[in-house]
Amino acid sequence: MFSLQRILSGSDKFYDLLDASAKEVQESAAIIAEMLKTSEYPNHLEQLAELRRRHKQIKWKITEELCGTFATPIEREDIENIAASLYKIPKALVKFAEGACLGKRGALNDEFLQQTELLERAIKIVCQMVHGLRKSPNPQKVREMNDEIQILEGEADKRMTDITRQLYSGQYDPITVILLKDINALLEKAVDRCRDTGNVIFQVTLKYS
Repeated sequence: MFSLQRILSGSDKFYDLLDASAKEVQESAAIIAEMLKTSEYPNHLEQLAELRRRHKQIKWKITEELCGTFATPIEREDIENIAASLYKIPKALVKFAEGACLGKRGALNDEFLQQTELLERAIKIVCQMVHGLRKSPNPQKVREMNDEIQILEGEADKRMTDITRQLYSGQYDPITVILLKDINALLEKAVDRCRDTGNVIFQVTLKYS
């Protein structure tokens, strides 16, 4: 006998995988924050690389499950878009960490740490939005969370401008300026990608409200 309940019984696996993806993003940001609080980097890059590998496995698992599942809780394209958006966030963080380990961050370290705090706040909200997908979230509540991410992204933009202004003050040598400017942009890009992920989730929420 045809049973819709049987077909949909495994639908939670996609929400579980998206939750796992968001968790990897959150852990990557936590490692960046820890790295900036110390002058030594015993294994931060290795930890980030391992998280990146695990995240890639989760993304491929989502693709694999989409190919082998008849019915999904939301449209396949929406699941793919959320997964792809989450996957982009740690990429910028890995590149930032690589640059931060090479650069003479000096007095700007506290500025980067403050940027990371904004990033962690944005990621926390993203994780809440992802986790709420399985519960038919209230669009107004999701809008408020998305608006909060937009505010954090705006603050990150201002912080990036402040750091750039300091870099061009004349107290740094040209090579240091180039390197720190690049990693400053990477950290801000990670916040931008949180904003993008929030927008994707908000659009999906509206679609099913």
